[in-house]
Amino acid sequence: MNKYQMYLIETLTNTHVGSGESNLGTVDNLLQRDAVTSIPVFNASSVKGALRDHCEEHLLHENYLKVIFGSEGASVGENKKSRPADFQFFQAQLLTLPLRASRRIYYNCTSISVLCDYFDFYRDFLGLKNKNVFKYLEEIKNKIEKDFLIFKPTDSLEIEDYKDYNVHEIVEKDFQETIDKLGLSLENLAVFDDERFKEICESSIPVIARNAIGDDGTSKNLFYEEVLPRRSRLWFIIGYPEERETEFNKLGKLIVRDEEGKKQIVQFGANRSIGYGACQIKIVENKEAANEQP
Repeated sequence: MNKYQMYLIETLTNTHVGSGESNLGTVDNLLQRDAVTSIPVFNASSVKGALRDHCEEHLLHENYLKVIFGSEGASVGENKKSRPADFQFFQAQLLTLPLRASRRIYYNCTSISVLCDYFDFYRDFLGLKNKNVFKYLEEIKNKIEKDFLIFKPTDSLEIEDYKDYNVHEIVEKDFQETIDKLGLSLENLAVFDDERFKEICESSIPVIARNAIGDDGTSKNLFYEEVLPRRSRLWFIIGYPEERETEFNKLGKLIVRDEEGKKQIVQFGANRSIGYGACQIKIVENKEAANEQP
C-alpha cells in the first residue's frame, strides 16, 4: 500500500524550468505549463530529476538512489537490467504567484480553481477531514465580484494592472490556520477571478533578456526567457510503499533539512551559474492523517 506526502516549493530566486519551446519568435525559452490550464508547472520528470541531482550531489548511497529514483539500466557491454523507481513523483503545480502591488511590495496571488486543486489532492491523497475548507472556498468564490478579492481592508490597491477588487474579511480560525500552513498570510493574499488569473499566467510572467558570451568575450545572441519570479509557491506529492519508510525518511532529510536542522537549497531548472532555480522545500504537515493511525 502506498503512502503519500505533500510538499511546498518556494522559489528563492527567479526560476526557469523550460519546456524547450518558443513563442513564435517572441520568447525563445518558455516555461513548462499545464496542458489544460496553461498555468506554469514543474513537470513530474523535472521534479524527479531535480531531486535526484540534489541527492547525488549530497552523496546519497546508490542503493537508496535505485529504490527512490530507479536505475536507467545497462550500458553497452554490461549485464545490468533497468530498475523502476519504487517512488512516485507528481507534477509540481502553482499555488501562488507574487505580483507587484501599490500597497505592498507584492501580493501572493492565486485563484479559486488553483486553491481547489490543492485541497482536492490533499483530500484524495492525504485524507483531508476539514470539509469546512471547501465551504469557505465556495463562499470566497461567490464573493469575487470584481477582478480579485482580498481579506484585509486597504485603500486604493492596485495589483499589476488590476484595480477593481472587493474585501471579504474571514474570521473563521480554522481557515486562517489552513492558510498559515501554506506559509501564507491573509494580509497579503489576493484571490483572482479564474479568468483573470489565467490571463496573468499567460501574459504577465516575467520575460528576461539574456546574452550569450562568445569565445572572444563579446556579447552575442540576445534571447528572451520566461522565468517564474522569486517567492512563487508550488506544491507536489511524493508517493512511496509503506515498506520503504526508511528510504523516504532519507530523502526527506536531504531535500528539506539536514541533520543539523538547516534548510536545504534545491536546484530546479537551468542557469544555476547565474543564480536561477534556488528553491526551498517545506513538508506539509498531515496531522489529520496521523491522528487516524492507531
